[in-house]
Amino acid sequence: MKFPQLPIGARFRWQGDLYRKTGPMTAYAETGAGQKLIPRSAVVEPLQDGAAEPPAAAARFTADEVQAALRALTDRLRAYAQTLDGSERSTLEAHLEDAARGFRAALKL
Repeated sequence: MKFPQLPIGARFRWQGDLYRKTGPMTAYAETGAGQKLIPRSAVVEPLQDGAAEPPAAAARFTADEVQAALRALTDRLRAYAQTLDGSERSTLEAHLEDAARGFRAALKL
């Protein structure tokens, strides 16, 4: 399969390394080497999620570190919610709690 045929976010193998497509001509190297330009003519091997080892970045953080980062994010958003009027504040807080719960569930935290 040629690189342009992959959807954004798709994982693939190219020249022996694992990547995730981030743009029409860019991909993020899962080894932590950062962004890379991928030629349109590149023949890549698409991967199903879970078909290969997880991204290196995922192994860098403990569950406690991820929880702390999520807590810091939600605290900042809750502080912003306090500047809103009643129903907008309630709606944002409800969506925020739902999103945080979904995030934890997705990561099995």
